[in-house]
Amino acid sequence: MKLSAACVSARASRGFTLIEMVLVLAVIALLIGAEVTHLIGVGTVARIETTGMKFNGPRTALQLFQLGNGHYMTQEQGLRALLEKPTQAPVP
Repeated sequence: MKLSAACVSARASRGFTLIEMVLVLAVIALLIGAEVTHLIGVGTVARIETTGMKFNGPRTALQLFQLGNGHYMTQEQGLRALLEKPTQAPVP
């Protein structure tokens, strides 16, 4: 059975079927869901990296103190020696 050109063009101009629309919306929802899941994971990784950098700050300060003075501060001087020049021996 052959369809006439008028019948084919009338059928093509009717638009999308409900199933086609649902399929397109489902694909869009899957793409959005995957992206949201990825973004949630990025936030978690960023928090972990930030925490790691916060822990590296004091370590770096201690290493710089030791490099600049040739020794670490004593227990009596404490971490205050990183902020103020120590008055107890050994004075850098």
